[in-house]
Amino acid sequence: MGPGVVRPVVLAVGDPFRCEVLAKLCDKSEEVSWNREYRMYNIEYDGALLTIVSHGIGGPGAAICFEELIKCGATTIIRLGTCGAM
Repeated sequence: MGPGVVRPVVLAVGDPFRCEVLAKLCDKSEEVSWNREYRMYNIEYDGALLTIVSHGIGGPGAAICFEELIKCGATTIIRLGTCGAM
């Protein structure tokens, strides 16, 4: 992925199918990539340009995803969804 593909603000979810659900709620959306648990959309919502990405389950997958997003230009990553509990 080249510069400018990942938007500065990213919404992150665990389930790749949740990306599609969120993208359908937006004013505009474009699926950028999908490989295994990593799925990415660029969206426009109420005038804001954002990226939605999934990272699968577990901390290691999320860490890999977030590190790559930062390398590609993300400055803010907001995790949506649930968190494991005991």
